[in-house]
Amino acid sequence: MHRDDGFTLVEALIALGIIFGVVLMLLRTVDSGVRVVVESRRQAAASALASELVERARSLEWEHMGLSTTANGSTCPDQVGCADTLALFPEITTGPYAFDGEPIVFATGQTFDPFLQFHQTLVRDDTTFDRYLFVTSVRDDPADPETERYRRITAIVRWAAHGGFQREHRLVTYVSQFSEPSQPLITGEIAFDGGFAAFDGWIAGSAGLAIGPLPQGMMSALVTFPDARVRATSDYVSSASVRVEGMSAQARVAGTDGTFNTADDTVAVTEANVFEQLADDDATSAVPLNWPPTLGTLPLFSTSAGAGRAYEHGTSDQVSFTAESWTKHDPIAGLPYVDGLPYAQLALDAADGMSVEREEYDDATVRALYATDSDSGVQKAVTLAEPSYTFTFVDYGDSGPSLEYDGTVDRYTDGTTKRRKTTVSFTWDGSRVRLLNDDIYNEAIKPDRFDGWVIIDLPSISDTSPLEAGEDAWASPAIAAGDDLTISVWNPPTKKYVTVFSSYNSIACSTTPTSVVIDDGAGGPLVWDISPSDAPQLHYEVQGQLDVFGACVDPTTTYASGEIAANQMYATSIVGGVLHYKVVDTHFAGESFGGSLFDGTLYDFVLSFDVGGVTATAVYVNPELAP
Repeated sequence: MHRDDGFTLVEALIALGIIFGVVLMLLRTVDSGVRVVVESRRQAAASALASELVERARSLEWEHMGLSTTANGSTCPDQVGCADTLALFPEITTGPYAFDGEPIVFATGQTFDPFLQFHQTLVRDDTTFDRYLFVTSVRDDPADPETERYRRITAIVRWAAHGGFQREHRLVTYVSQFSEPSQPLITGEIAFDGGFAAFDGWIAGSAGLAIGPLPQGMMSALVTFPDARVRATSDYVSSASVRVEGMSAQARVAGTDGTFNTADDTVAVTEANVFEQLADDDATSAVPLNWPPTLGTLPLFSTSAGAGRAYEHGTSDQVSFTAESWTKHDPIAGLPYVDGLPYAQLALDAADGMSVEREEYDDATVRALYATDSDSGVQKAVTLAEPSYTFTFVDYGDSGPSLEYDGTVDRYTDGTTKRRKTTVSFTWDGSRVRLLNDDIYNEAIKPDRFDGWVIIDLPSISDTSPLEAGEDAWASPAIAAGDDLTISVWNPPTKKYVTVFSSYNSIACSTTPTSVVIDDGAGGPLVWDISPSDAPQLHYEVQGQLDVFGACVDPTTTYASGEIAANQMYATSIVGGVLHYKVVDTHFAGESFGGSLFDGTLYDFVLSFDVGGVTATAVYVNPELAP
């Protein structure tokens, strides 16, 4: 038996020393890696801070692209060029107002403080960064500011790295007075919408009887009514514009192959007449462009579609308006200077009447053919005595203009503080809208004053407290209707209109509309029959739903100071709806026309419509102060 040999004390100590050395090397490697990661994050943060500062500087218009100071003209404005700055930046070579030999530019007046501060201390990821900005003038001759063509923007971010060593990141760019900055700082817009009317389905009339089988009466049409826009933007390249667009339409009627929406369909398209006026200071000249008030008109609108004796069309008389679009304007009374900021105004009176109609039985021959079998030529009913027959899908206007818009967008600078804001003011003035009017029905029930199965009396909507946004904006905006929106429906038994809705200001702003159902009270359509000796024996059915939306003011976004940064008012879809309308001439039910049986349906279509509205916005963008 023998004894196992073990480690000696010396051998154990040597082994422990080797292990300790390996562990120490690993720890040093990990520590070095952590420091690299941390420093990389600091470098990325410094790069982001420098880029943010450069982009913020580039977003200012030329005259304000400089360091902000309340002590401009002193021996050491905002510490630029003072003793501590000279110690920090040896590049300040020619006294207190130069950096690398180029004169430092100070912003004129009290600009968007603290947009372009010389020095800021910021904390990111538990690291304190000092951020500096120099805006210098690059000139042909440093003594002659009139030859200035560029400004150099230098952003410097410094921080203390591991061991107390100072690290630095620099970003330099050039800006010319012909450069367009990346974003506007102050803007306002009013958009007026005249609405639309769209209908599709079986629309036959005398054309359907004379031409052939039922599919040829299939039709789809869309008519848009006049709209307008007023816009102004400033604080880099200033611009202002007004735009007015008239009615437009597109329609399709099934062709002779009897299949709707194929190549042989009759198609009509009428583009809107457009007036646009722009004043744009694009920084290529010292004096911004001015456009004086202008009177304009959009010409008569008319379009038709179909074949034979019947056609659908939309019409509008001339639309007149006055417009201003300025980028050097001073509408604020009493200020002793022109602020050079945009101003735009539009006053529009729409046509006295705008309608989407279908006319039939235009002459005696057509009226006689209405009651004649196209197969046999045998007269099946009396000749119509009406000189003409007009069926109106949608009719805007009464005794006055069908729609009126007035809007103003303005920016101004307070004469004392040089602080800026934008104001937006508008009025949307509607009138009466008649839906589904019928001359033959009206003739048959005279003198009961039938003007359509549904009548909508639109209110005037305006801002009772104008929209504001900017450095001096404190107002609480409000929007209201001058009177109620009223919906009336024709009641055939009593031959009178019944008011089914009368309200507007009491409707809360909501994405869910207040709905009005059009029916006979039992869930069925309104039904009425007429059969005078000189008219078709007509059966009417009307049913559907109208939706009313209230006016809205979006929640105001404020800075910490309480000033308004962005705001919006809108009454974009005041009232709209979908109505199903059907008219049958019961005299011809089951008769043969064009080689096929005809059930007497003259109209069986769906009408979708929206009367339009208004949206107004005012925005002041200041990333430094935004919440």
